[in-house]
Amino acid sequence: MEINNIEVVDVLGKTLYRKVNMASDSFEADLSGFTNGIYIVRAVLSDKTVTSHKFFIYGAK
Repeated sequence: MEINNIEVVDVLGKTLYRKVNMASDSFEADLSGFTNGIYIVRAVLSDKTVTSHKFFIYGAK
């Protein structure tokens, strides 16, 4: 499945990163500017399926 759109949001729902019209099976994002916390990555796949996963950043400087 290819990724069409991807976004990273914080726990308050604020979009911090977004990339659209990717048509790719993978992606990389520089999150080095993010502070410690909980984030959610949401991806819209080529079949219009939406998936999301929670991840944590800790130890940020």
